[in-house]
This record gives sequence, C-alpha cells and structure tokens, in this order.
Amino acid sequence: RLCQFTDDGLSFTLHSALLRVDYAYQIIYCSVVFLIFIFGAITNCATFITFNRSNLRSTSVGIYLLFYAMISQLTLLSLLLKSLQVLLDFLIDDTLCKIISYLLSITLRCSLWLISWVAIVRVVYIRVLFSTLFKNVYLAVKISFMTLIIVASMDIHELFFYVKDPSGQSACIAHYPSIVSMYERVTVILHHTIPFCIQILSITGLIILAARSRSRATNNSETFSRYLQRQFQIQKEMYIVPLVVIISGLPQSIFSFSFSCIELSSWQKHLLILAYLFAYAPQSLGFILFVLPSSSYLKEFQATSLSKTFIFRFILTELKKNHLVPTTTVT
Repeated sequence: RLCQFTDDGLSFTLHSALLRVDYAYQIIYCSVVFLIFIFGAITNCATFITFNRSNLRSTSVGIYLLFYAMISQLTLLSLLLKSLQVLLDFLIDDTLCKIISYLLSITLRCSLWLISWVAIVRVVYIRVLFSTLFKNVYLAVKISFMTLIIVASMDIHELFFYVKDPSGQSACIAHYPSIVSMYERVTVILHHTIPFCIQILSITGLIILAARSRSRATNNSETFSRYLQRQFQIQKEMYIVPLVVIISGLPQSIFSFSFSCIELSSWQKHLLILAYLFAYAPQSLGFILFVLPSSSYLKEFQATSLSKTFIFRFILTELKKNHLVPTTTVT
C-alpha cells in the first residue's frame, strides 16, 4: 500500500522508507535527522548573523544569502518534524501531514532558486547596463518573496493530496491522480536542474567576462586563452556550490527510481534513507559553502560575537594553522 501511494519515482517520501525498517532503526534515523537539524542551526545561524551585518545587508547578494539561511533552517525544521511523525502519533493527522510536507517541499526548492539568484547577480555586476538595477537591495527582497510565492503556488497540490495513512500506520501518504503525478515529477526535475544550469552558466560566464576584461587591451586571442585558463584556475572553487547541490540530490533520485515498488533488501532500505537525508546537505552547509571560502565574508563574521565562541574559534584557528584562510574576495 505504501508503495502504491508514495513511491512514485521522484515523489518518494521519507515515511515510506522509515516504515520499511525496524523501530530501533527508526529511532536511530530520527536521531540522525535531529543532529542534522542542530548542525544546520549552528551553520545557518552563523550565516544569518554574517549577512545580517550592515555592510552585507546593503548588497543584493547579502539579501539573497540572508533569506537562504532562514529558508534553509525552516527546511531542516520541516524535515525533523516529518521524521518525528513516524514516532509520535500526535504529529500525525491530515492537517499536519499537509502542512509539514508542503513546507518541506517549498522551502527546499526555494533555497535552490535563491542560490541561483546569487550566481546571476555576480555576473550582471560586470555588465554596466544592468548592474545598478540588480544591486538594488529592495529588488532583491522582492525577488526573494516572489520566488517563495511562485514555488509555493507550483506545489499547492500537496495541500490537497497528502493525508494520514488510512490503514492506521504512522505515515503521511500522497495519492496523486496520474496527471498530478506527472506534474509533480516534472516540477521536481525543473526545480533541481534549472537552478543548477543557471549556476553553472553564470559562473562560467563570470569567468569568461573576467578573462576578457583583462585581455581586452591586448586584443590577442592567445592572451585571452591564457587569461581564461588562469581565471578558471583561480575561480574553480565557485563551482563547488552547484556541484554540492546536484550531487546531493542525485542519489535520492537514482535510488528512488531504481527501488520503486520492489521488495528491498536490508542494505537497500538503509541506502535509500541515507540518500534521502543526503539531499539536504546544501541546507545545512551554508556557512561552509558561502562564508568560509570568501575573505570578505569571513572578515565580517570574525567581527561578530559568535565567532568568539569555542566552536568557531577552533574552526578559524584550524583554518589558519592549515593555511586554508581564503585569499579571494567574493561579493
């Protein structure tokens, strides 16, 4: 029954996986989700405090990453509540099934789009014609809210089709009609692939424009090629974010399709759950992905009281000890 209602390719749910393992493993995995939530709370809090500083809050990139930190932590909270629904009966009813599943979907997908806007803004900064417009902080706030509204509108169907499992199991199930099921698959693919493509193209465009601006004086194709190679070497770390996003989501997509509606062995059940949880890595790594690689952002963080706490003092000390303090400035 759970297979019939929930294992619909990319519509695979956490509940359908947890209910396939023993109760002891359910507790273990819920504990893992709780640890992910705590780790994410620490990193997202650090990210929020960094980009909430006046110097960064006055930039459009700072606004997008400020929203990203808040949305990411809301994603992890929704994930924690969804996992606890399997263990705690009072969290399971039709209303909570709809709300928690809906919040998990829209916050996860909204966070992916916010990262894309960061990549686009960094490119248009170089183009004088549009740079002033995209530096507008109020426009960044409007785009962030519009992104959330549009994603929420695209996923509104979840509020109608998610219900408590009528068979009595502690699970929320989604019984989609065939056309809605197809729509769900298409939107999930779009929400992951389009932001990834935007980020890759934007970063590549940024590197090409930077190389062209440096070689323009010589007007020599060989010089441009040399500058281009140098820029790729210097800026290659910028590809880490889109690669983390796509790599974290691939295992879940591959395994949920491969294992859909078949009798799973013990290791396949656990692999499926781990792949599902791994998909939320970008939402728990904001500080590592955006603050630590940038000398300017890290300098802003070091000016906060949070950086003086034991855990962050240890991290910063280790970075200096291993000569990993960033030298590049990302805006």
